[in-house]
Amino acid sequence: MDDDDEVLRGRRPLWLANRLRALALDHNMCRFCTFNLCLEVHHIRARAGGGSDAINNLITLCPNHHAMAHRGLISAEQFAIALARRKGSRRREGSWLIEYVGRAFAEIDSSDPRAVGELVGRLTIELPEMMAVMFGPEFVTANRDSLLAILRAAGR
Repeated sequence: MDDDDEVLRGRRPLWLANRLRALALDHNMCRFCTFNLCLEVHHIRARAGGGSDAINNLITLCPNHHAMAHRGLISAEQFAIALARRKGSRRREGSWLIEYVGRAFAEIDSSDPRAVGELVGRLTIELPEMMAVMFGPEFVTANRDSLLAILRAAGR
């Protein structure tokens, strides 16, 4: 029996309601690019892999981002950011970002200047991209110098 049969037979009662809820929470736009045509609701953790139809496992994507998700080109962190942004909580997003940087520094030998320099270089690229997803590209443009200064200070 395929997924459509399960829905029609009532074995997936959450799917239809939560699919509509995900579209509404995401303002009928892709969470990554705001495209608003031909939208698809994606299971972040596939049902075949133990995922469910729960709202926190569903996200609205355009066809391009949906294809990227199925090819593994969207990371768990990027999905987490998109879901945090859906809830409208910048505090939650900021907390996640601080934890991400903290974990990154915890994974290296902070007494090794080369390792610290490489990490700061990597984060200099990654963080503005993540923040553009969370807060919008305008935020990153307006605060880029401050963000880079914080990273340089963290690397000292």
